[in-house]
Amino acid sequence: MKRTIALLCATATLLGFSSGCAARKHATIYDANGAVIATPRSSEKIAESLGNATHESYVTYAVEEAVAVLAALGDGDVTAARKNLFRGEYTVHTLLDPTVQEAVAAAYAPYEEEGLPFGCAAVDDGGGVRAIYSGGDALFALNSRSPCSAIKPLSVYAPAVEFGVANWGTSYKDTPYKKITDLTGQVSLWPTNANGKYTGENTALYDCVRQSLNTTAVHCLKQVGVNQSLKFLKERLGMNVAYEQNKAVLEGEDEVIGNVAMGFLYTGCTPIQMAGYYRIFGGDGMYTVPHCVREIRDADGNVVYTFESEAVRVIEEDTSYIVNRLLQSVVSPSGTGKAAKVKGTELVGKTGTSDEDNWFVGVTPEYSVAVWHGNREDGINIAPQLFTKVFEKMPTPTVTKFTKPTSVVRGISCMDSGMRGTTSCPNVQIGYYAADRLPAVCDAH
Repeated sequence: MKRTIALLCATATLLGFSSGCAARKHATIYDANGAVIATPRSSEKIAESLGNATHESYVTYAVEEAVAVLAALGDGDVTAARKNLFRGEYTVHTLLDPTVQEAVAAAYAPYEEEGLPFGCAAVDDGGGVRAIYSGGDALFALNSRSPCSAIKPLSVYAPAVEFGVANWGTSYKDTPYKKITDLTGQVSLWPTNANGKYTGENTALYDCVRQSLNTTAVHCLKQVGVNQSLKFLKERLGMNVAYEQNKAVLEGEDEVIGNVAMGFLYTGCTPIQMAGYYRIFGGDGMYTVPHCVREIRDADGNVVYTFESEAVRVIEEDTSYIVNRLLQSVVSPSGTGKAAKVKGTELVGKTGTSDEDNWFVGVTPEYSVAVWHGNREDGINIAPQLFTKVFEKMPTPTVTKFTKPTSVVRGISCMDSGMRGTTSCPNVQIGYYAADRLPAVCDAH
């Protein structure tokens, strides 16, 4: 009977007659320019409602955010809110920027035929998600992956600078942290660096970041304190590190120091989250949870929700700028992210690489863009190159410089003593310091 009615309705519609059949209700999703990008009838039918298949990850994320908003406006019942979104014919107005979305799609296009697993998200300086794109056979931009070394600025270096553990002139020895014994009884040194080598030398913080050394990251984190770092990640960024926190309590900090220092987090992070987290290095240390819903209206056009900024301070302005300058080393000609380039604006960022995950998270004054891809046969991390291709088609930058806060001073650093350098110091570097946390003047030379 139901099938007969459906067929009669469809036939009547095709013939141009009013069948009297009620139209199936749906939600309507708009981009930032007011164009309709999807009219899904349910969370399970997003793909078939799209005008452009490249929008699937974005619309999926927007629908889930809208459901959460409606649940919060109501009694907290997510299931009821989900039904209400579609049956109530709500309109969801998002921050999707077609130009940015198309730039990401164009960057991935050459790899589409090989099905390279790919996920990318672009977040603006207010936490607004401007693009989400997945390539391959899954919605990878929405999936959590190990952030690898891309976690280091968040879990190691930002807390170290913020808590006064390290400054620009601080050095760490490029030596293993400990010996470990595997299941076969074989003893090895840990951690290893990407090149499998150790210099044994004191290495300046700038070079630790530039080379993405695992050894020095572990030594630095040990000074910060693993539990202190985990508390920082959870309380200031809202990162899910419950597994690491519980294990640290039950088995000791050393059992998770690698997870935290080198990004092998049990829960992992999505490209959307990583792009959002890195906005704290845009210069002011403020963080807004990434969001793509700007406004929601009911079927009568009444505004039921408008996003209001919820920016919170995660780190001080001076910490933000100092880490920003450290991250500049990564995209220098000798840095691990040297292939990442943006014309007409400053760029800082960080790579992350393992056997399965490859990252580059880049920050300009206007955007943070996180690029992830799965492993390729050649084992090379091409995320920096993909990042560059994204920005080749991005809008022309309007803000091109990171702003140095007055709380940061530029000065000479003695790379031997870690103190403020003088004309007598043989090994110096120009560095950045918090004005209220200046190290003493070097007395070793």
